Amino acid sequence: MFTGWIRPFPIRRCLTIEEQRAQLTSTSARRSVPDEQFSLVKLNEEFSEFIDRAFRLRGAAVTLLALVCFSIILGTMIHVANLAWDLNERGRHDPATLLTTVLIGSVAMGAFLVVLWHWGLGRDLFKYVYYPIRFDRVRQQVHVFRHNGKGGILSVPFDEVHWFVGRGERMDFLYDLRGAVLEEDRIVHMFAVGQYFEADGEQRVRSLWSFICSYMEGGPEALAAQGVKPRIDLSVQPSWRNCWRWKVLMLGETAARLRYVLAPLYYPALTVLTAWRWLVFKSCRMPHWPAELFDATAEVEARSGWPEPTLIGGDETESNRHL
Repeated sequence: MFTGWIRPFPIRRCLTIEEQRAQLTSTSARRSVPDEQFSLVKLNEEFSEFIDRAFRLRGAAVTLLALVCFSIILGTMIHVANLAWDLNERGRHDPATLLTTVLIGSVAMGAFLVVLWHWGLGRDLFKYVYYPIRFDRVRQQVHVFRHNGKGGILSVPFDEVHWFVGRGERMDFLYDLRGAVLEEDRIVHMFAVGQYFEADGEQRVRSLWSFICSYMEGGPEALAAQGVKPRIDLSVQPSWRNCWRWKVLMLGETAARLRYVLAPLYYPALTVLTAWRWLVFKSCRMPHWPAELFDATAEVEARSGWPEPTLIGGDETESNRHL
């Protein structure tokens, strides 16, 4: 689940036999029906843009738990320090002993706080709302956003990327679309495009790949010729309503249909999880592509394209087939 986010993709190695066998090509793309699989956020004549794999996990329960642990440990550190000071003031303990105890305890708990931050909170808070992957049809390149500033964009020719069906490291029932950039048969960069999937995962990855290939070869007209409707369902705007609907999707269709029966549990849990995702996004910045990267298409953002949604599409009881 956390592959490529909490645990970075393994690089500086050769492709495994499984990664070679799972390769996706333009020929294999024609065998599947194009579907953006709830991963598309922008599309026009010049480029299409997709979310990163980790977008689904932002503001998840696992980092909320890390925040709770963070708060408890920090509170414990403050309480122990105050207690030690109080005992010293009363002359109940030797100052050197108290100082040593507090110092050892503070170092141990501080190290644990650092681990919690590095393991989860630091990858969720004060980052970017999402890390877009842009398919540039004009240049036939793919651009991977990593951060604002120098060296923050990875740009490689589309047909020089080894595209393949990726699987979770520990949860191998999870599938995603991955790209590996090779130098002398060794992986130097790896990234994932769009959602990851459980049910019918491999086929849905292939449908997403078919969508991308069709777009890169013929643009929106090629997609329309294959029956794809000019519609974007996913919004990345960090609004409360978007966060609420996203968590409804995460909790699943069954829970949504039973929401009135499970109301004492369902709505408090949904509110807490929504608030956490919303707060995470409010601490983050929206990504911005460097202007010099797209000099030849400076007016791209203003040109007509598929309409971007203002919120996540779907009713609370709608099937979460995309996730």
